[in-house]
Amino acid sequence: MDEVYTARAVELAGGRLYGEGKDGVTSTIFCTFISSVAGSYEDIISMSPVTSITTSDIRNIFFTVLKTLTEIGFTVVSCTTDGHRTNQGFHNSLGEDGRHPEFIINPYSPDARVYTMFDTVHLYKNFFFNLLNKKTLICQLPTTETVVKAEYNHLQQLYRMEMGQDIKMAYRLTDRVIHPTTVERVNVQLAVAATHETTVAALRFYGQKEEHCNFRQTADFLEMLKKWFSIVNTCRCRRAVWRCVPLYPSVRLSVPADVSVPARCLALCPFEQPFLLAGGADGSLRLHTTTGERPLITWNAAADAAPVLALHWSQHRPCVFFVLDADSSAGDIFPAETDQVQSGPVTAMDLSYSADGDSRVTHLAVSTADGALEVHTVAETYTHSQAGELDQFLHYVRII
Repeated sequence: MDEVYTARAVELAGGRLYGEGKDGVTSTIFCTFISSVAGSYEDIISMSPVTSITTSDIRNIFFTVLKTLTEIGFTVVSCTTDGHRTNQGFHNSLGEDGRHPEFIINPYSPDARVYTMFDTVHLYKNFFFNLLNKKTLICQLPTTETVVKAEYNHLQQLYRMEMGQDIKMAYRLTDRVIHPTTVERVNVQLAVAATHETTVAALRFYGQKEEHCNFRQTADFLEMLKKWFSIVNTCRCRRAVWRCVPLYPSVRLSVPADVSVPARCLALCPFEQPFLLAGGADGSLRLHTTTGERPLITWNAAADAAPVLALHWSQHRPCVFFVLDADSSAGDIFPAETDQVQSGPVTAMDLSYSADGDSRVTHLAVSTADGALEVHTVAETYTHSQAGELDQFLHYVRII
């Protein structure tokens, strides 16, 4: 059972008035949905428009739906909601002592139990975003007396330590994970990335150094959280599959026999997709999958182009790349924009990502041969994500 927030509006369709409840114009639709435990059957059972949902509303809807499903032959085994306070009140109201019971007896089928639980995906997200909001969580590891102190600052430090590196241990730890916007906080993939095995391994690796020894406690907490979610997030009652993930990104580029251009630099896709960019010694830019040797597409440079020195994939826009070659002559691989640095020839560059409220800010730092350092703010055109841009990119790589 879950609620969907809607615009406050009234609509007349088919001779019926929608959007008006007993207490005024509704702003929420409370939905009940069923899904088979052993099969693929699923369906929506009810959609109830309400002005605001209360515990008594949820109880009435729950028992009405439970009675109907039981009478038409369904066996209801569990009821799942998210962790909203109103849902907590509903679960507590089912217990005789006012506490959340493990199960209740189906009043319309006395021999059947209905287990009541919170959605594990919501709990998983809440663990991570509590760490993000509170900055520090202290907990005791299960079956032990060990108390660990997890700090969000450790993830931020880890992200900054590996920023700009072509190959990262915590490669899933992106700017979206560290600085999520209000809308992005509903995305469970951010919690998955923060608790990923590679993030834990990176924390343990850097935690071997004395100045970062506290990283290990945060690693213990994230590992415990990931293991818990792996256990509860399975549809098999007698078997769970433990996915072995390498501690380092398993990316290997071997050059086919008919391609003799070595790669000078790499940039992994920061959007959790299996792609990477390779900058060639001939000034070309190649897009690969992480499992394929041949490029999906090659942006060829001019005949006498200089090699690519540095390459970065924008963490905000899937279709934007930052490329530095030895001469950066306009038009060599058809750049959308070319900047000239007045201090002299550029020898290196790096990008820094930050957030100002819900807006993204990207800075470009370049160093020159004579030791000068310049920091530029990248135009919003190349930092603000366009609607559907990731889908457009994925569509593009499917058809090439």
